[in-house]
Amino acid sequence: MLLYCFKNDLAAGGKMAYTRTRTRLDNANVVIDSESSYDVDNLYLISHNYSAMGVFRNYMSLGKSRRFGFFNECQLQIGGGESKVCNGRGNALTGTYERSWDIHVGLAPGMVMFLNNYSAIEVNVGVLGFSYTHTKSYTDQIYEAQRRSKSANFKINLFSITFGVAFYL
Repeated sequence: MLLYCFKNDLAAGGKMAYTRTRTRLDNANVVIDSESSYDVDNLYLISHNYSAMGVFRNYMSLGKSRRFGFFNECQLQIGGGESKVCNGRGNALTGTYERSWDIHVGLAPGMVMFLNNYSAIEVNVGVLGFSYTHTKSYTDQIYEAQRRSKSANFKINLFSITFGVAFYL
């Protein structure tokens, strides 16, 4: 993340992210009860995702001390990715290729503790947000499908707590 403080207690900037996931499963048997069981043979998944996020922060100090404070972060994230899933072997081989893009708008309040003039420790929680995702998939190079999903988040998600160390120039 790179932010520029253009005025006292106000900063704007951005983040970039890239993730890659690879899964290979040779054989698995899942038995839920005597009537329900699932077998998976030769499953392979690979995905690449990328995103860019614009960030605007407003800092508020706690009392007269400039060491401790709160911040509110507004986020706009746009990203995309592609994935490939293959299952089976030989004539029973089947696969799906997907391309997707998404947009997220969010609000993440947090706390910051300045260690000195050039570094700080911070923690924030994603509280409020809206997401839209569009995915287009091709199965066995024959079948084409599209799906769109929208979601809104208006609660504290304990899995979205972020800890970080910041350096200031």
